[in-house]
Amino acid sequence: MAQSSAINELITSLVHIQASRYTCAAAMTVMFYDFALTISDEIKFVWSGSQKMSSAKLMFIWNRYLTIPWIVLANYHLANLRPPLSNTLSDKSLYRLFHLLTCSPNSCKVAIVSIALMQGISIMVGVQLLALRVLALYKNSRKVRIALFSWLAACHITLYTIVFISMARFVPFLIYLPGTNTCYTISDKLITYIYIPPILAETGILVLQVYHHVQKNRTGGGAFQTTLVTTLYRDGYLYFAMVMSLRLLCLFIYLFAPASLWFLANQMDFPISTALISRFFIQLRGAVPGASPVLESTIPAVSSRTAIGSRNRPKSPQLITSYGPMSFPTIQDYTSPEETLVPLQQLRKFRPSRLN
Repeated sequence: MAQSSAINELITSLVHIQASRYTCAAAMTVMFYDFALTISDEIKFVWSGSQKMSSAKLMFIWNRYLTIPWIVLANYHLANLRPPLSNTLSDKSLYRLFHLLTCSPNSCKVAIVSIALMQGISIMVGVQLLALRVLALYKNSRKVRIALFSWLAACHITLYTIVFISMARFVPFLIYLPGTNTCYTISDKLITYIYIPPILAETGILVLQVYHHVQKNRTGGGAFQTTLVTTLYRDGYLYFAMVMSLRLLCLFIYLFAPASLWFLANQMDFPISTALISRFFIQLRGAVPGASPVLESTIPAVSSRTAIGSRNRPKSPQLITSYGPMSFPTIQDYTSPEETLVPLQQLRKFRPSRLN
């Protein structure tokens, strides 16, 4: 009876693996297609012009380029393109990293653990980039920054605590199964909650954006918005809707679906969320009003109130400034023409009309 149940479970797993191969390959194809669509805008808005390296750009580079080899490696393992492995140790496998990650007997443990760690870091990087966008709405307020980063730090620490405890439990049992040419291990209940910390982190960011949007509309500031503010709102909501849908799907699969579908969930989320984060970052760079297509550390800002127009518009608007090492735009208040003081020379020339 137990043997029959094990055989049925193995057959179900093989069917799920076949479905995972096509789904993950499709997600990787979407990522590369989006890369081809946005590469020209990336060169124009991110790399053209002279500008210093910032933490935001470093996170973009990580998300845009350093994740690609690991996504390809995950699909390579899943697509059954590698030669058959063995669970016996080979001395030659210790000398070449590529052989270790792809064809060595230890490739199951090395590759799967490495991909899991890289994906965890990429989730944190994407959340941090989204957080910088919200900080721009709040003019990099110190109180908001401390509260937001404290919340994100708690979520990130929880995420990696779950990852390390789960890996300590299942990695020792991770083996290569010759008959199926796949890697197998035991399932761990704790790892089913791995998507809860990112969901909580992104929900906190969304709450801050919604609160800012509501307050802006209440004060009448939502009637006229700059392209930058509109982009921050729009992409923030789109990111939350798209990526949160993927995260929730992955969470439901981890909680209620067989363990053989877990790889389908996280390897579908990995490339698609990577592509969305990179696209939104490039769109933000291109939405900056003013002259240069590059998002510099200081850029002339145009307030929503200037959209009304005036003959006495000031010649020197205030600047978008960056604070500390984060080098990200913050929207400063702009003094409207109605609020500027009239020079004394113009007051002397003023002649009131006579009343009849």
